[in-house]
Amino acid sequence: MFPILPEAVTTVSRSGAVGVGWLAVATLALAGGELYQTVMSKEPRVCETMAEVLNRDAEWDGNLRYTHDVFRRIAWTPVKLRGQAPRDGRCSTLEQARFDLDNDGREDLVIRSSFCMRGLPSDSLYVFPPDSEVLEQATWQDLSPLHATADKFERTGGAYALKELPAEDTRRNAAPPAGVFTLRPFIFDQISYVSLTDARRAWIVVAKYQQRGRLQDLCYFHAPSREPRPIQ
Repeated sequence: MFPILPEAVTTVSRSGAVGVGWLAVATLALAGGELYQTVMSKEPRVCETMAEVLNRDAEWDGNLRYTHDVFRRIAWTPVKLRGQAPRDGRCSTLEQARFDLDNDGREDLVIRSSFCMRGLPSDSLYVFPPDSEVLEQATWQDLSPLHATADKFERTGGAYALKELPAEDTRRNAAPPAGVFTLRPFIFDQISYVSLTDARRAWIVVAKYQQRGRLQDLCYFHAPSREPRPIQ
């Protein structure tokens, strides 16, 4: 385990300089990359752990590997549909898993899709009862049975507002996650959460899924150097 600083943000710049701020993050040097800073935390145990996990999984190019054990506790398997699958597998992925996504004590069938917008894959989540026959009803040429559920999270082409940032926080002027999204449900202390970010990876949100596409935001992590413009 990496140590957690209770009151300070430690960042390591590409030049090797170290700076200290006022929020908790894991003290992990990313071989010349900048750390994600915790800028909102409603569940300190979860947020402190995930700050460490996400900083550990961050790569030089800003990608996240999602290789930590918390992400491996959900067993995703490829979905096999009738019909002709698209040729570009990277831009037409369907996976399924059975777990309690909304923490209501009942197992869900969760389907994660990844389809491309402007050449970049973007994830969505679709939620059904565990005995649903939706995968027998859908085909590659007709995914309407999948999209018909009201219990889903789709944001491709849109934006995800960081609604839990305090009104006085200058980061409200920064661009929120938008466009294409990476969604990674995970399990921590037997509770399900969702990690959300976009192609820039400037912001990572950790939230609980609350049915019908609503998320309860618990943690915001921010890498200022990945913002497209300075924060005023």
